[in-house]
Amino acid sequence: MKQYGVVFCLCMIVICCMSCDLPIPSKNNNAIIYHVSPDGDDANPGTEVKPFRTIERAQQILRQHKPENTGETTVYLHKGVYAFDKSITFSAEDSGTKDSPIVFTAYQNQSVKFIGGKELPKKWFSSVNDPAIVERIISDEAKRKVISVNLHEHGIKEYGQLSMRGFPDHDPEMPHRQKKQPAPMELFYGGQRQTIARWPNTGHLTLAEVLDAGPTWDWDKDDTPEFWLSGGTFRFNSKDANSWRPGKWQKADDVWVSGFFSKAWAWNYNKVEKIAPSAKTITLRYGVLEGGVLSNDTTKYGKRYFYFENLLEEIDQPGEYYLDRNDGTLYVWPPDAWDNSQEGFVVSLLVGPILDFQKAEHIAFKNIIFEGGRGFAVRCQGSRGIVIDNCEIRNFTTGGMYIDAYETQITNSHIHHTGGTAIHLLGGDFETLTPSGNVLDNCEIDNFGYWDKVYYPGITIRGVGQRISNCLIHDGPHMGVMIYGNDHMIEYNEFYSVPNELRDMSAIYVNLGERIAERGTVIGRNYFHDIGLADDIGKQGAVYFDSSTNAFTVEENMFYNIGTVASDWTVMVHGGSYMNIRNNVFVDCAKPYHSAFWLTTWGKSWIPWYEKRWEAMFEKYDFASMPHGKKYPELLRFLEEDRLIPDNNVFERNVIYNPSKAVAGKVVTIKDTDEKVLIQKDNWTTKDDPGFVNAKEKDFRFKKDAKVFKEIPGFSDIHFEEMGLKK
Repeated sequence: MKQYGVVFCLCMIVICCMSCDLPIPSKNNNAIIYHVSPDGDDANPGTEVKPFRTIERAQQILRQHKPENTGETTVYLHKGVYAFDKSITFSAEDSGTKDSPIVFTAYQNQSVKFIGGKELPKKWFSSVNDPAIVERIISDEAKRKVISVNLHEHGIKEYGQLSMRGFPDHDPEMPHRQKKQPAPMELFYGGQRQTIARWPNTGHLTLAEVLDAGPTWDWDKDDTPEFWLSGGTFRFNSKDANSWRPGKWQKADDVWVSGFFSKAWAWNYNKVEKIAPSAKTITLRYGVLEGGVLSNDTTKYGKRYFYFENLLEEIDQPGEYYLDRNDGTLYVWPPDAWDNSQEGFVVSLLVGPILDFQKAEHIAFKNIIFEGGRGFAVRCQGSRGIVIDNCEIRNFTTGGMYIDAYETQITNSHIHHTGGTAIHLLGGDFETLTPSGNVLDNCEIDNFGYWDKVYYPGITIRGVGQRISNCLIHDGPHMGVMIYGNDHMIEYNEFYSVPNELRDMSAIYVNLGERIAERGTVIGRNYFHDIGLADDIGKQGAVYFDSSTNAFTVEENMFYNIGTVASDWTVMVHGGSYMNIRNNVFVDCAKPYHSAFWLTTWGKSWIPWYEKRWEAMFEKYDFASMPHGKKYPELLRFLEEDRLIPDNNVFERNVIYNPSKAVAGKVVTIKDTDEKVLIQKDNWTTKDDPGFVNAKEKDFRFKKDAKVFKEIPGFSDIHFEEMGLKK
């Protein structure tokens, strides 16, 4: 009879759970486990044998049946592709606790992919037979190779618009951001981004003559109306001696240009308003910041250059495509692998993030591939204890992750091929200097900034107390890390080939001369190498403190093979104060340290602008009564000290060793004033190996008996073996 009683009780439990629509989870040592699979069913109980189909269903069950246990709750994701047409939002009601987190992870290391788009199967595509379309395509081979699909017929009608972008739309305070639209749809095949049809296919064109520079932006006003009404007119150096290429584009109505029409840092994406074949001129739709369209001889930075984009006529190689936004037809010359594969294309559709954490706590996602969205893969706002571990994030047009939270951990992951910034890392409290506790550790970040090229770095940090450690950051057109805020720690990272396109820039860039209370960051124990090596580029370095930034520390770093005679720095201090550059090693660096005092020369006109903002900061904040007064005592003297030529920067206990590359001038170069303004002590310039294990093999560990420890009293080992990704 006892057995029948037990059976009866178990049956009643099952019936109760079914009546409450709550599946019975698996249990393992107090842990609760659910399973999700693309082949599952949301009517299932969420077990390994009968998994849910969607993450949303698991989220719903967890909300209804919040476990009261001391172990973690795990949602196992089985192999396959999970496509999202809207964000999954995690809020406070989805939260775990520090002792009982909620973990979503791939099951048994299976391949799990989240995509913010939709697959276009091969069967949807057909050859292009419309004579009007075929006639527009210039390449005879492309006429035979190009295939097409009408997206409208398959329910895809929202793919965004191309829009003006470029310097400085990264700044949320700039009013001309109003013209920038959400990133448009992109096309992918085999995980590789395809190319919007362009001319020329590689390289750039250069300006030959500027007929009209167009309107310039008035920085003293909130807007410049004429800026949106017309742009400049110019001619370019043609590569085709027999004909003028744009003359073949007369039926194109949505042509854009990408390039540099003014200063070397002011990249611009602008629409073509008019193509005039008889005059061989191009007129832009919008104005160009930083002076309009400029002629080639106005700056030492070199020629202006650009290319044309979004042209059906110019599909002439595999991987190029064009979307007719009027009727929704996508034209593409498929990649070489297309013929022998059943794989279709993927288009990015989701504008929002795939994962959206809003005031959620203690949730982790592990071992996931995120791919193909118009926005971010992950957004985290007002949350705490979110973990992204061992994930790959790729092919997101806006960027990889936007984190504005506390105690977030992004670890052991690869974030690459993002159109904008790979990671925005924010959090902490400025008024109390409370650190965020956010950590970015042991991640590789590369090939960022393909859609937004300027001021969209690998990493942007703001707020207080972000930590970036043991990351590998490389191959981006602009800076690797851009810093705002206070008391960050950037340590044990490796940087190379960044920036690899734009000038007047460096691997780490800081521009805080206006924001005088943002200080206290340490850049320590990092390895910078192979940066700024092209003679025709110049002005690329490792660390750049621009526009009178104050009170940073650069210590115990390894700088190797930085710059040529055309470059201006390895470390650059552009007019700031209380900058401590100490205990670093410079090997084969063309210009180890450079400083200029711009407010005494070409920047004099900016002094009133800066003074107004400095005074406003002290009117807004009583720093003496805030933590800032104790932590940064020099801040309290800011308005009394010399702001034009500060004399409190320090360059000490640094090693300079150039076995293969001559120093371009002096180890320390000071522009606009006397070298005595810099406090220099205990530095050692040597022609002999300072004691590396094997400098020829780039093993820059110091031997225990290295000569440097005798030559520089108090010199600290730089621990080269701990820099970069963890083994």
